[in-house]
Amino acid sequence: MGAANNVGDYVPFLAPFDLQGLVRGMKAASMKYDELVEKIIEKHMEDAKEHHKKFSDY
Repeated sequence: MGAANNVGDYVPFLAPFDLQGLVRGMKAASMKYDELVEKIIEKHMEDAKEHHKKFSDY
């Protein structure tokens, strides 16, 4: 998607219309990536809490 030719690059007054749906596609990909990163962060935080509980008993 990032390497696709965009009509708006060649005809600037068409850029706000996103005729090819490139902006919409990039937003969707960005949201999926954000969800993935959020899951990784949450898992890391849970693991850190469990690790802390396990070793704080000593």
